[in-house]
Amino acid sequence: IVLELGLQRGEIDLAFIYELAPETPSITGTPVMVEELLLVTRPDQAPEAETVPFADVAGMELVLAHARDPIRRLVEQAALDRALTIKVDYEVQSLQATRQVVQEGLAASILPYGTVAEEIASGRLASRRIADPVLKRTLFLARPTGRGAFLNEDGIMKLMRSVVKQLAVDLE
Repeated sequence: IVLELGLQRGEIDLAFIYELAPETPSITGTPVMVEELLLVTRPDQAPEAETVPFADVAGMELVLAHARDPIRRLVEQAALDRALTIKVDYEVQSLQATRQVVQEGLAASILPYGTVAEEIASGRLASRRIADPVLKRTLFLARPTGRGAFLNEDGIMKLMRSVVKQLAVDLE
């Protein structure tokens, strides 16, 4: 939200943001990456199946960010679309605190792989794919609508896409 406001006010020329709101015509975005969101648990609490239905995830005790957070809104919308209710036992703003709550086994969470890749690789956390629906979020390279071209804009855009592509490769 802070970056979107900066773009709207002309304080920021270019930003990476998740999920462009259709009601914000003053910002234009180019999608650069789509991330799948995963169920993240302590390893001993992970479901046996590699894929878990969203209905099962909705019934779990969860730790999520506040109601304005894009992932939280996406999860709540998926639940609403299926006439389900999610149970948010812990509402935290910090990714570090979210990981800690999950590692302590107090709740599960729904996060993109990149935010917990190190913990999954080390065995401190486990992840499972979510199905019906698969939850995804899109990263956009955003700018104010109607802003003139940057000096060497093609080069800047190529660099930004390259950075995102390399980040995605590093997280695989």
